[in-house]
Amino acid sequence: MADQHPVPSPTAPHVDPDQTQPPRARVVVGVDGSDGSRHAARWAAAEADRRGAELDLIHAVSLPVMGFAGFNPFDRDVQDLLRRESEHLLDTVHEQVRQAHPHLPIRSRAVLERPAEALVHASTDAAFAVVGAHASRFTGAVLGSVSLAVASGSRVPVVVVHERDEPAATGPVVLGLDGDGTADQAIDVAFAEAQLRGAPLRVVSCRDELRVVLPEYLGAEDAARAEQEHRAAITDRLSDRHARFPDVAVEVVLQQGPAKPALLLASEAASVLVVGSRGRGGIAGLLLGSTSQALMAHAGCPVVVCRG
Repeated sequence: MADQHPVPSPTAPHVDPDQTQPPRARVVVGVDGSDGSRHAARWAAAEADRRGAELDLIHAVSLPVMGFAGFNPFDRDVQDLLRRESEHLLDTVHEQVRQAHPHLPIRSRAVLERPAEALVHASTDAAFAVVGAHASRFTGAVLGSVSLAVASGSRVPVVVVHERDEPAATGPVVLGLDGDGTADQAIDVAFAEAQLRGAPLRVVSCRDELRVVLPEYLGAEDAARAEQEHRAAITDRLSDRHARFPDVAVEVVLQQGPAKPALLLASEAASVLVVGSRGRGGIAGLLLGSTSQALMAHAGCPVVVCRG
């Protein structure tokens, strides 16, 4: 019969001995041993180094819920094995990151919690939470349940990184902008990222033809006036950020049609793509809009999702 031992406590954080000053910000990344998570860790390390922040490596282990509260059906051998495997994984990733970024403050810790919940909890005061996406033919599988759940539940911006994304990719920061007020956090993040990277900001705003009168049914003057009004509304919305980030060069791109194909195309040459999510609902997958999910799965660069 299995010993009725309590679930082991999380491993203590591994902190570099020369880490004497608390960083101004943290970048949290989940690692699970997959190639996708290792790539996400490398990308997160480069971003933490870029912004003078601390990197927080999180490995979550969850055991099946069995029996009743306070009862653990797994004996100490199983628990010790999980602990040793977690420590070995974190040590390996920690060393790989340390070689590339020797002066970066790094913490690594294993927690006994479901992976998505662990990342959401660990990143409540972080600058970003970073997750890797797994390759697949289907959108949901590309993201994986953890990636989707973290992006749906986090209160801080979540970055989804694919294995094809380079850790130090160059190019403009692309912001997908619509008329929804929930995009305010996305605007702030996009301007801050552009300034941090010394990159221009390309604002892509689309009007779905299902919601507006098609240009071919308008006279030339009416079509020009509609575009002018659209551009003026975008410019007005960005005006206060221009004042806060005067060094950021901004290009506004107006397009007719759905946002998804336009933003996917823009992402091919971007360093990051920033979007807000308008999703509603009580199920994790429904907390993100379909456009956000598609961009997270198929964009040509890392995608920053801001839920506000």
